[in-house]
Amino acid sequence: MQCLVTYGTIYSISVFYYLNQTSKILQYI
Repeated sequence: MQCLVTYGTIYSISVFYYLNQTSKILQYI
């Protein structure tokens, strides 16, 4: 169960980072 929680946390951070980078790219266009 601990592994699932750790994976979920990493996945959430990755998604947040990806959306943040995408928004920065859209601002340059």
